[in-house]
Amino acid sequence: NTYYEKAYNMITAPDARKAFDIAAENDKTRERYGYTSLGQCALLARRLVEAGSRFVGVDNGSWDTHFAQFPSLKEDLIPSADRAFSALVTDLDERGLLESTLVIMMGEMGRTPQINTRAGRDHWSMTQTILWAGGGVKQGQVIGATDNRCAYPTTEPYGVEDVICTIFHQLGIDTGKTYYTPLGRPVPIVNGGRVIPGLV
Repeated sequence: NTYYEKAYNMITAPDARKAFDIAAENDKTRERYGYTSLGQCALLARRLVEAGSRFVGVDNGSWDTHFAQFPSLKEDLIPSADRAFSALVTDLDERGLLESTLVIMMGEMGRTPQINTRAGRDHWSMTQTILWAGGGVKQGQVIGATDNRCAYPTTEPYGVEDVICTIFHQLGIDTGKTYYTPLGRPVPIVNGGRVIPGLV
């Protein structure tokens, strides 16, 4: 009950109510992010960062394009993602918040280089693209490369542990630390991994 009460008090506090009042933004700013679910959620993320939130997650489904992917990507997914991400990064930068805010756009996996028989792409764990901005990340560079089909890495690959290790490093969290459960089971913050060279 204590945790439910703390959570309730946090989201009903005046500062939180103000941050969630997206209608307080002017039409020009809302249009800049796009009147899509993703666009308005990205704008809300910026408002939460301004209000002091330490971690904000923006989820955008429908990227599981196993069939008929081309109309969906062209008309909905790519334009709204491009607009929302660029607006968020630019807006944070203009407000002096980008350097202290790490922005990452990624999925849970890549997509197959081969189009399947249903005009879609399936799950692929060999490669994927992750966009990083702000939070001490070096700008204007590409790290890593793949073959011409984006099927396999042609440079040193980086895994999930490396991504997590880099994020925690930028947050000032000691990634070498291990916690122990009440029964003594070790739970490392990151199970291996390293800061991605050249990214920060």
